[in-house]
Amino acid sequence: MGLSPYWPGRQSHFRGLRRENRDRPRERLPAGWGRMMEASSDRVTNRQAAEGARPVSARRPRWGLWAAAAALVLVVAVAVGHGAILRALAEALIVQREEGFPDAVWLVSGDHRFQTAAELYFEDPRRVILVGRRFPDRLVELGILPRLEEVARARLEQRGVPASAVELFGESCRDTWESGRALRAWMQAHPDSQVLVVCERFRSRQLLATLRQVLGPEEMARIGIRALRDYRYDETDWWKVRSGVKQFVAAWLGLGCVWAFGEPSPRPPVWSAEEYEAQIARCVGGASR
Repeated sequence: MGLSPYWPGRQSHFRGLRRENRDRPRERLPAGWGRMMEASSDRVTNRQAAEGARPVSARRPRWGLWAAAAALVLVVAVAVGHGAILRALAEALIVQREEGFPDAVWLVSGDHRFQTAAELYFEDPRRVILVGRRFPDRLVELGILPRLEEVARARLEQRGVPASAVELFGESCRDTWESGRALRAWMQAHPDSQVLVVCERFRSRQLLATLRQVLGPEEMARIGIRALRDYRYDETDWWKVRSGVKQFVAAWLGLGCVWAFGEPSPRPPVWSAEEYEAQIARCVGGASR
């Protein structure tokens, strides 16, 4: 049965318990504990005194807060001026280099290149339109598609450029490196000619970097570049068009490869259909023995 808080003898009961605890002999601590506690208390007191005497230092800068503020400023700057940043990145891919009076125009790529060549020809009918001979693919070899130089000649004739003003150079060039070497041979045969290269706008710097590794200083001094604008986009709005984004990324990758690796390794020779059949016959004959 529990004690009621109103039990009359409650106070006297607890007074008896306190008196019993007071009269009980206290347990003594082991030897040495008192000295250890005193030494610990002295160390705490000395440390508190040293900290109190130490001069108050300035608050350390909050680097995390500063980094967050800088990141916020960067995000705001990109959000506000992203157009200018993207435009500057695209302009770094473009080269416009027209010096002197070119008497030859080399058509490489780009929209409206045939119309541009026709306009340059009508400015001075003495100009020569250069078209490199490209390596024919399988569809061309089978006669399904015409050769690219034939297409170029037909497009120029449609715009009033006579066939006598179109000159082919090179033999089965598979890339810009081989076309550049073929152009060097043509320029060495025409030491007084200046050539204006017509190409895609975002590929102009890559083409210039390639020609600098292929041509000599004397030939490079006679080279000009006209970068043609795509009919869908240019450096001011390329990020708004999917094809512009693809071309921008591809142009930077191509330029980086030219800067980092230079000319690629030689490609293996391409076999004709007869060579394929002969190789298969040799392999089958060797396996049957």
